[in-house]
Amino acid sequence: MQDDARVQILLPAIQIVKTPDLQEILQGATATWDITVTNTGQVTLTNVIVTDAQAPGCDRTSAQIPGLASMAPGASVTYSCSRANVQESFTNVAVTRGTPPFGADVTDDDDARVVVRIPHPAIAIVKNPKGQVVDVGGTATFQITVTNTGDVTLTNVTVTDELAPDCNRSLGTLEPGQSAPTYTCTRPNVTAAFENVPAATGTPPFGPNVTARR
Repeated sequence: MQDDARVQILLPAIQIVKTPDLQEILQGATATWDITVTNTGQVTLTNVIVTDAQAPGCDRTSAQIPGLASMAPGASVTYSCSRANVQESFTNVAVTRGTPPFGADVTDDDDARVVVRIPHPAIAIVKNPKGQVVDVGGTATFQITVTNTGDVTLTNVTVTDELAPDCNRSLGTLEPGQSAPTYTCTRPNVTAAFENVPAATGTPPFGPNVTARR
């Protein structure tokens, strides 16, 4: 009579996924990711950690996420993390490590690319007509159009006109390529010839304000 016994080996394994794999952001902006750690093996893993040398804000231990203290087979943990004020393009690698009941720790890593784009904020102002004749004591009338000619959103867009204060305006926010509605303004009681130069100013997401004069 033959008596046999089957021995099954339970294998530990772990996986980390960092998304998006590629993102493009403006210089000085914040890169953000979602990280998912999964126990892809056949045994429980304890003391699971995540480290990310180039984005320390993505490091995690069970002190921050209790679910990492003990992960049964098939268990997953997902969280979001970020790196602020990114100045240069980089590729970072998130690494996860877990301890099985026996044998060496298991590890996995996943990389993600961040491409930094240099912003080019710009603004333009057009004031028409370029020249006009009015009687002494008459009223000069202008039409003003302001356009965001850069590649980032501008907030707090304003027009100031020292010689024609009626042309002063607060125009709010302009997206790249967007023009504020053209408006009409006047200077009454003109008694002498003058040349005025209105200024349009906007605030980009970071860096100094941009200004144009016309």
